[in-house]
Amino acid sequence: MFYLFIAWSKCGKVGAASRAERILNRMLQLYHQTKDSDFLPNQISFNCAINCWAAEAGSNKNAPKRAELLVEKMRNLQAKHNDCKISSRTMNALMLTYLESNSSDAPLRCMSILDDMEKEYLASGDESIRPDAFSFCNVIQAFAMNNDDKSARQALLILKRFIVSGVLPDRKSTNAIMKTISKVGNGEQVEECLIFLEQAFHAGIKEAKPNTASFLIAAGSYAKEGNPIRAQRVLRRLERLYRETNRDRKLRPSTAIYNTVLEAWAISCINDCSKHARTLLNQMKRRPFVYPDAISYSTVITAYARNDQPEYAESLLREMEEEYASGSPLLKPNIITINGVINAW
Repeated sequence: MFYLFIAWSKCGKVGAASRAERILNRMLQLYHQTKDSDFLPNQISFNCAINCWAAEAGSNKNAPKRAELLVEKMRNLQAKHNDCKISSRTMNALMLTYLESNSSDAPLRCMSILDDMEKEYLASGDESIRPDAFSFCNVIQAFAMNNDDKSARQALLILKRFIVSGVLPDRKSTNAIMKTISKVGNGEQVEECLIFLEQAFHAGIKEAKPNTASFLIAAGSYAKEGNPIRAQRVLRRLERLYRETNRDRKLRPSTAIYNTVLEAWAISCINDCSKHARTLLNQMKRRPFVYPDAISYSTVITAYARNDQPEYAESLLREMEEEYASGSPLLKPNIITINGVINAW
C-alpha cells in the first residue's frame, strides 16, 4: 500500500492529491485497527501528500486547507510516533501550497508558518524544525506576489531576518531573493538588499557573498527606472570589489552588466546621455577583463539616435565594421545596428 501511495503522490495527474490522501487515510485507519506499525504513515508519506497538494494548488482552491489538515494529523501523531515528526520540509511544503494557490492570504500565512517554525526551534532546540533557506525564500516570494511597494519592503525585512537568524543563504538563494525583490521593489530597495549582502560578506558570512549576477540585478533595477547614474554606481562598486578580492572570477564584471548600464544611459533623459554612454563604451574597451559586443555598440548608437546625432552614430558603425574586419567576431554589425543608424538620420 505504501508504494501505491508513493506512485499516486509522484504521478502528477489531476486528482492525484485526493487519491494519495485517501490511501494515506486508509493506512492510518488500518494502523488504528491493527496497531501494526507497518501501516503507520511516516514523515515521508505525509510530506509527499502535502507536496502533492502543492502541485495541484493552482487549480484547486482547497489545496492549502487539505495540506493544513495533513499537518494537523502529523501534529497529533508525533507525540507518540517520532517517525511522524513535523520537520522544516513539512512546513516548507505547506508554504508551497499557499504560494501555488496565489491566494490573497498567502503572504501572511507563510509568515505565520515561519514564525511558528522559529518559535518551536527556539523552544526545543530541534534542528529538524529550524527554518532553512527554502523557508525564508518562500515567504519572500509570497510577498512578491502582491507586486506593491509595501510588500517589497516586507520582503527586504525578511531577507535581513534571514541572515541574522543564523541561516546562511547560499549564492543561488541570495540571487533568487534579489530577483524576487526587484519585481516588486524600486532600485533603491534592490540596492539596499545588495548592500546588506555585501556587509554580511565583509562581516565574515561567506555564504552571503554576492557575485556578478547580484550586481547585475541591482543595476538592471535602476536601468528599468531610467536611472543611469545609480546603475553606473552599482557597476563601479562591482569593479572595486573585483579588485579587492584579487580578481575573484565570480565577481568579474561581465559584458551584460556594462550593457545594462549602457542601456540605462541610452534611454535616459539626462543631458549628454549619449556622451556618457560613449565614455562608458570606451572604458569598457580598455578593461582587460571584459569585451564589448554588438549589443554594446548598438546601444550607444541608439543613444546617438535619440539625441539627434546621426554623424556620431554612423561613425561608431564604421568603427564597429573595422573592428569586425580586424578579427573581432563579437562586433559583427546586425540588423539592429543598421536600423539604429538609419533611425538616427
